[in-house]
Formats: sequence, C-alpha cells, structure tokens
Amino acid sequence: MRRLLRPAAGAWIAVLLLSLLCPMPAHADGTTITVDTAEDNHGERCVAGHPCSLRAALSYASTSAGDVTIEFDIPGPAPVTLTPLLDNTVTPGTPVPGPEAMAREDANCRLGPSTQFNVATHLTQGQVVPITGRLTQGGWSQVQPPDLQVPCWIAEGIVDTYGDLNALPDVTPPAPPTPTPTDEPVSPAQGCMWWNGNVYICRAPCPANYQGAPCTP
Repeated sequence: MRRLLRPAAGAWIAVLLLSLLCPMPAHADGTTITVDTAEDNHGERCVAGHPCSLRAALSYASTSAGDVTIEFDIPGPAPVTLTPLLDNTVTPGTPVPGPEAMAREDANCRLGPSTQFNVATHLTQGQVVPITGRLTQGGWSQVQPPDLQVPCWIAEGIVDTYGDLNALPDVTPPAPPTPTPTDEPVSPAQGCMWWNGNVYICRAPCPANYQGAPCTP
C-alpha cells in the first residue's frame, strides 16, 4: 500500500539537516526510491536488501545527479508518523564522517590499482569502508578494510561513494608487479626416417645430406 506520511513536529527539519550532514552518492537520472520503514536509524542507506527510511531517501536525493522520485510503501495501517530518534539529533560541532565507499556487489580489494595486483581481501555486497585516497587520474580508490593493517585498492565502478571526494589526497600507486618469466616452449627436434639395418626409425637430428622422410621423434 502506498501512502502519504505525516511527520511529527520538527521531524522534517531534523531529517533535512541530517541529509546534508550524511551525503549519499550521485546516481543516474530518473531514480525512484521507496521508503519502506517508519524507523529512523542513523547511517542507513537506501540499497537493495536493506530498509529505506525517509532520512536515508532525502540524503540519497540531496546529492543525486538527476531527478529522484520518493515513494512510500510502509506496511501497516495509515497514517504513519515518522519521528526521528532522540539520540540522532544533530548538534553543532557534530563531526561529519569522512568519505566512504560501499560495495555494490562482492568485490576484490587489491594491493594496487590494477587487476595485475594480487587480491588483498574481499568486500561483501553492502560493506562500507573508509576511503583514504584516490588515483590522480581516477578509476580506483584506496580504502581501509577493518581486516587489513594497510589500505588496499578497489575499482570505483563497483562501489558507491559517500562524502567529499575532492578532499581526498592523490596517492602514488605502487609499481606494477614484475611478470613471472615463463620458459619459451621448445619445438620438438625434426628428424627423418632412418634404416638401421632392420627397421626404419625416426632419427633426430637427421644426418647431413640424408633424404629420408621427415618425422618427429
């Protein structure tokens, strides 16, 4: 059932203010977000498989690159009253979280910004990690998963980013790994059919000036 919600007194102000302090990633034009919970959990994000509150929907829309339509589909009888949690009230001086990345799918985090580098760890779909830097030319972000003591690199095409990416430092990537040398395939020696007095055998190398049929031993 889709319905119009009636916020409690002061809820809009608190939610709108929080949407500015908790930015969401930019998305393509024509996005539709469905608010499906009356609960107000600070830090949540409107992603598949997770509840989407009005706060999260407004945060999503506030940094969208295009038009965003917000719909409501909350189970239960109407009308529904949305009341922000008291402990989520924004106070002056509240620190704004640094830039973060959320994996859109299970993804590899590598030792460097290329698939040539070994995998350091894995991010699961929906996992959020701090971003510590970026490549100057873009394309890869350096992130800090909780299970690693050093950062690793993840392709920006498989994550949603949050926060001010312009504040991130440009990181000089490590040198690409040296390819492991491989032995060149050795062509089999070319021989010729040789009569040894009893039977023909394939002899390699073929004796000089011998005109036997070519063969491979």
